[in-house]
Amino acid sequence: MCCAIWIVLGSSSADTFLINAQKRLPAEKAFAEGEKLCSSGEAEPCRLAITKYEQAATLSQSSGDHEQEGRALRAIGQIYSRLGESRRALDYFLRSQRLCQSMASVSCEVATRNELSPLYLFLGETEKAWEHCIEALKLSRELRDQRGEAQALNNVGEVYYFRGDREKALEQYQQALLLWKKLDDVKGEAQTFLYLGYSYADLSNTHNAAENYAQALALFKTANDIRGEALTLTAIGHLHISEGNTQEALKHYDRATPLFHRTGDRLGEARALNGLGFIYYEFGDPKRAIEYYHQARRLFQEIGYKSAEASNLHLLAQAHYAMGDYASALRDYQESLTTLRSIGDERTEAYLLAQIAMIHASSGDIRNALNDCQQALAINRKLKDRYDESYTLSDIAYLQERLGEKKQALNTYTEAFESTKATADRPGQSLMLYNIARVSRDLGNLDQARSRIEDALEINDTLREKVSGEEMRALYSATVHQLYDFYVDLLMRLSTSRKDESFVVKAFEASERGRARSLLEALAEARENIREGVDPTLLQRERDLRRRMSELTAQRVQLAEDETSAKKVADLEKQLYETATEYQQVQGHIRASSPRYAALVQPVPLSLQQVQQKVMDAETLLLQYALGEEHSYVWAVTQGSIKSFELPPRAEIERAARHVYELLTARNLPVKDETAQQRQSRIRVADEEFKRVATALAQMILGPVASELRQKRIAIVADGALQYLPFAALPSPDKSQEASPLIVEHEIVLLPSVSALWLMREELRGRPPASKTIAILADAVFDRGDARLAATTAVSRNRSRAAPAIAVAATENRALRTFEGLAQGSAISRRLPFSRREADAIVALVPAKEAMVALDFRANRATATSPELSQYRYIHFATHGLLNSEQPELSGILLSTYDQLGKRQNGFLQLHDVYNLKLSADLVVLSACETALGKDIKGEGLISLTRGFMYAGVPRVIASLWQVDDGATAELMETFYKAMLSEGKRPAEALRSAQIRMWQHHNQLSSPYYWAAFTLQGEWK
Repeated sequence: MCCAIWIVLGSSSADTFLINAQKRLPAEKAFAEGEKLCSSGEAEPCRLAITKYEQAATLSQSSGDHEQEGRALRAIGQIYSRLGESRRALDYFLRSQRLCQSMASVSCEVATRNELSPLYLFLGETEKAWEHCIEALKLSRELRDQRGEAQALNNVGEVYYFRGDREKALEQYQQALLLWKKLDDVKGEAQTFLYLGYSYADLSNTHNAAENYAQALALFKTANDIRGEALTLTAIGHLHISEGNTQEALKHYDRATPLFHRTGDRLGEARALNGLGFIYYEFGDPKRAIEYYHQARRLFQEIGYKSAEASNLHLLAQAHYAMGDYASALRDYQESLTTLRSIGDERTEAYLLAQIAMIHASSGDIRNALNDCQQALAINRKLKDRYDESYTLSDIAYLQERLGEKKQALNTYTEAFESTKATADRPGQSLMLYNIARVSRDLGNLDQARSRIEDALEINDTLREKVSGEEMRALYSATVHQLYDFYVDLLMRLSTSRKDESFVVKAFEASERGRARSLLEALAEARENIREGVDPTLLQRERDLRRRMSELTAQRVQLAEDETSAKKVADLEKQLYETATEYQQVQGHIRASSPRYAALVQPVPLSLQQVQQKVMDAETLLLQYALGEEHSYVWAVTQGSIKSFELPPRAEIERAARHVYELLTARNLPVKDETAQQRQSRIRVADEEFKRVATALAQMILGPVASELRQKRIAIVADGALQYLPFAALPSPDKSQEASPLIVEHEIVLLPSVSALWLMREELRGRPPASKTIAILADAVFDRGDARLAATTAVSRNRSRAAPAIAVAATENRALRTFEGLAQGSAISRRLPFSRREADAIVALVPAKEAMVALDFRANRATATSPELSQYRYIHFATHGLLNSEQPELSGILLSTYDQLGKRQNGFLQLHDVYNLKLSADLVVLSACETALGKDIKGEGLISLTRGFMYAGVPRVIASLWQVDDGATAELMETFYKAMLSEGKRPAEALRSAQIRMWQHHNQLSSPYYWAAFTLQGEWK
């Protein structure tokens, strides 16, 4: 063959041919090396492959092998496209196209146009994308190039998809799939199955979408295409969100994210971040959602993806709207709308029109809002988008309500409900049912309202079961708690209108059903080893994150002591925020993958009859509050009766409760440049005002039940701002201005829910008592200027400058404040000298062998987490407290931050550490500041240290509602322990005795500020 060619070409041509052939060999070798490097799809090897492809292109050009040169240029363009460097990718594809045209190679032209089409679509140039895919389809068919035709069909489908015509897109994908199967091209099949899934998902055909995603995932794994696998996992995550299965969505996003990192696919990573943001938005945490959206937007901007950035903007707008920042929301919506119209994305345009309508409605412009919604609805129906159609109809119905057209609104909500049924949108069904119930009630049809709201609650309970993790479930409960509020109010209306007391019982049970559910479930899980059978790498990740949170918090506390830059503080808090968020997600994955957790039967809240039989006793009255937008209620429950009382709306009660709290804690308010005399005058005025305001509040929330306050003990399930209220300090609800505090006549006990108390009793029934009496951790070493450090080691002696010991007055607050309050250079960790007196007084009440006292350097985190603590019946922490109301898992108590050698150590015991303790104590006392406080999640209550200790096996906790005074706290605790350990009183009884004694003081310590902060939560027996 070669000889024949030489004869035909002649000897000089033969020499040229041999030379070119010799040049082709290294070009082909370089290209093959590039293929090998990039075969895994991972980012770094692919970047290295670019050099090989460049060599191949250069050598091919010199040898005249333009086909090979074009392949190399396209390979480089593909890598840059995958890495999100679109403009560089475009440059290489255009070079390849010019080459194709110069040598009139149709196959080269098809391959290049098939690369240019999706890239132009990505860049928002839809017409150019259409031109290239249609031409590629025509040329490939003329050439009978089935591979090129299949890819061109995929690209045509993508343009149709992008234009909102999902059904035409489906037709193209189905044709492409037949060709890929004929060619036995696994990657091509996988890609098309993924595109089919996208289209079915947008058409709300979740079943077909799931099937196609499953096919795509299996094929991408077979082909070892990790980028395709990550894209499919993200798509499955989006699908789970639409079905309300948020935990599964989180799991898929978390699986996808590291794969995107490996491939350098910033676009995919941004999409996963958007998905995570949307989950937190749905859970009622728009602030955290915005963090994720901003991360995603930065990536979209870096890679120049206008369409995705516009979609991201509307998600940001949605979150800003939820936070009440209407100006930012409108700005984001309008910017997004402009971009989307320029690139022809009608589907998202319709969504934005509906959202902009809601902003117009918030300013009272109902007619313009209705016009925007009608435009959106027309687009929804043109695109046959039933999913978005249902929500646009809901928006229209809301506007009709605002116009007073209740009957029309009911019809429109019903139409929206039918759309959600057609798309199997369970969260949407619940929302529409709630809206139908609401309007039915307003129209006087209470029976229909009741039927609809009960259906909605049933759906929500089903969806809730799919959420793993206490905080995630708590957040979910908060988003749907308005349904319980409505249901309670409806039942109470039925009770009044029909004079039927059975509705009072049902309303109480509905209130209990919607209260502290995540705590109830966490208590049930606490006795199970849910980590058994879980992937060890997941458990190790949990431990690593827990350690990381502790290290970061220790650094944050240290920065408050030292002068440092604001940027360093901000960076550290950002790391803390992100680490805590990931920790919550990992905990959710552990539960979701745990065989024991899956087998766990979730506890059911108690009925009234069960409460009366299993929880109540003859000496106790239960007061359960439910604060509502229009009406609030309190139920008074004894062993043999239940009575209900209507109270003012939530806003009125909470305004009064906050005022009482502010007046009580006036001593803790720092006022710039205030003199000592001015401070005393301000506090005196606040104390006098407190008497009047507290009396008015007592009349408001206790006055209606005054005739029921006959029992010795009052167990209170509070709601909203009432959880911050020291009921013990409220005046008895009589007409006297000088009425004695409620604590004088009654024991006061606080409960997260009655069902939670019952479950703790059941779980602890038969548990043997701890073998020893009390463990005390007090007078820890926080400050590098502490005299105890200066006196110990050479490390301290060699310091260039040792700060003097800090003299602390009796009014020193036992407080570390909040993270927000940790100012640079502030002395936030001063020694608490009265805590040592407190410890000495307590330990003197028991035999030495029955007590463990950890003072000074031994009052450290290692002691607090030691198994030794499980030997003690009572555990007492006398130290600083730190509250983080945004991320309660970062709240905790501060212990020694230095060891005996003067070395810094992590001295912070956080809520997540407490959850991992195994205690046998009957009581934990947190003699520190704000330890009863936490993040208030509607329907769940306060996520605080108290919950952590209950999870760890402690049935009762004494904690504080504000920054407490060191000296007064020491006196209160001495009296409390004497009553309990020497006089044999129960903890609740002993606390009451100590608080009454403080109130009877004839000096400033009689003020409720000094004694009412401490509350007993949990078991009263």
